[in-house]
Amino acid sequence: LVGSMAIAPATASAACRGFVQASAEGTFKTPTELLSRARWRSEVREKYGAGYAFWSKAEDKTTRCHKTEPGEKWRCIARARPCN
Repeated sequence: LVGSMAIAPATASAACRGFVQASAEGTFKTPTELLSRARWRSEVREKYGAGYAFWSKAEDKTTRCHKTEPGEKWRCIARARPCN
């Protein structure tokens, strides 16, 4: 029981880095959103290493998508603080 108590605080205090942002453009919203997150992971991997490149572990996550006009391509921006 004591051993599990010592592990819990370390898990709860994951180290997080500053915000990383990546964008993508595409015809369809969902694939473009997924591509922006894939690019975010790639950016994080280059900057901080593979241990931080998990969207699921990131904090303060947002993915925003928009079109400037009907018929235009979707533009999505994924932004989050990578954590290990």
